Amino acid sequence: MQMGVILQDNIEQKVTIIGSGLMGHGIALKFAQHGFAVNVYDPNNNSLSTLLDKVKTSLSQMSVSESRIKNIVSYIKASNNLSESLKSSEFIVEAVPEKLELKQNIFEEIEFPLVFHMRGHASNNISPLKVLRYFSLLK
Repeated sequence: MQMGVILQDNIEQKVTIIGSGLMGHGIALKFAQHGFAVNVYDPNNNSLSTLLDKVKTSLSQMSVSESRIKNIVSYIKASNNLSESLKSSEFIVEAVPEKLELKQNIFEEIEFPLVFHMRGHASNNISPLKVLRYFSLLK
């Protein structure tokens, strides 16, 4: 997995994915495949409850062995507590529905821990919404 100089394959590094839907579970799966400890945050408990099953199904469809699937899933932790999910994360990926206000609210919530505690990096999932509009409310 190429992540430039930001991240190298390493279980010691933690990643937080915000959103556990179609994109979020797939992003979490790829990081976990490469040995990253992955926290997946979603306020929707119904979505969180199906996260690991979605990951297992996707890996099965990719012809990954059962033992490898079990190993990959062990790197993923689901949570409905954002501050807990962000602890010790070095990289955050936002993967929430395409609603500008929701995305802005997420970036406002992660701004303080990102800048003052983590000194990490954040990205948003590819979106047709203008990226600068996400950050217009940030300090």
